[in-house]
Amino acid sequence: MAKHEEKRPVISKVQREVLQILREAGDLTLAFLLNAGDSARLWQYVGGKRKRERIRRSLAALERRGFIDMNKHGGETRIALSRDGKRIALVGNIEKISLPMVKHWDRKWRIILFDIPERFGTARRALSKRLRDMGAWQYQKSVFIYPLPCRDEIDFVTSFFHVREYVKYIEATSIDNAATLQKHFKLV
Repeated sequence: MAKHEEKRPVISKVQREVLQILREAGDLTLAFLLNAGDSARLWQYVGGKRKRERIRRSLAALERRGFIDMNKHGGETRIALSRDGKRIALVGNIEKISLPMVKHWDRKWRIILFDIPERFGTARRALSKRLRDMGAWQYQKSVFIYPLPCRDEIDFVTSFFHVREYVKYIEATSIDNAATLQKHFKLV
């Protein structure tokens, strides 16, 4: 199986939340996990009701699976996401990302087109589905259109699927079927 077509690892909700916290906070020094008073800070981030032992087990499991690196120095433990951990943490974000809603249209169309090699077929299908789910109009099989600036969102999604080099982003002032698109996006 190709590297880009790996199955998504199954991890618990607590583990996913811990990865999200690490992704958002950067490297963390977690001496407070060892101390009952300060551990409430982490509990607050991961739901408030989970016990310290469950968090410790989650951290140990994430370390065993290579998603985090833990280095102990004296009474402190430094935790950092590994490359695989960063990838897993992004999964939560890719499912939440959306394109901006129509507020004021600048009368430009954003065209996202791609020619992704067959060996990345799974990534190509996932990208198409994600673009549709985000609200882009599928103009042709590998061409999507959106009326508002969305380069950052497209860059994030294409980077996540490791296909950025095969995707082009174009801004155009006119396009065939503009009336249909304007109606679809409620621009008229």
